[in-house]
Amino acid sequence: MMNIKQYIEMVTYSRKRTGLILATRIDTLDELTDAGLQLVDFTQIHTETVVLSDDELYRLITTISLNSRTALLNLELFLSVRYRDVGYLNYLVPKLCNMEPLKPIFFVFYSNVLYEKFKTYYVLNKLTSKNFYED
Repeated sequence: MMNIKQYIEMVTYSRKRTGLILATRIDTLDELTDAGLQLVDFTQIHTETVVLSDDELYRLITTISLNSRTALLNLELFLSVRYRDVGYLNYLVPKLCNMEPLKPIFFVFYSNVLYEKFKTYYVLNKLTSKNFYED
């Protein structure tokens, strides 16, 4: 199994520069910082509403991660309120999976259930079939 730095480099130089990380260890965030990722915690920057459309969430993600390799934490904040909506993830995840950001974006999940839902899309997409990491 590759280490986190190797994984970050692999995603950085892949065509689809988005990746998934399941954080199960306490030191995962330290490893991400050591590997040169900027950590952005959505719980620290959200506005008065956490109910965002797919396009609004997409714009927020791309705006935040425009200038540096970024690990986005607590995406669940925006997903949990609409998680039970039929088909919600069917529209959002392919859009995120097909992103080609200027700098790599890594979605860091603490929830195995949500991580697995995203991973299903990433595995099925030929260009992102290896863009996931479980520590």
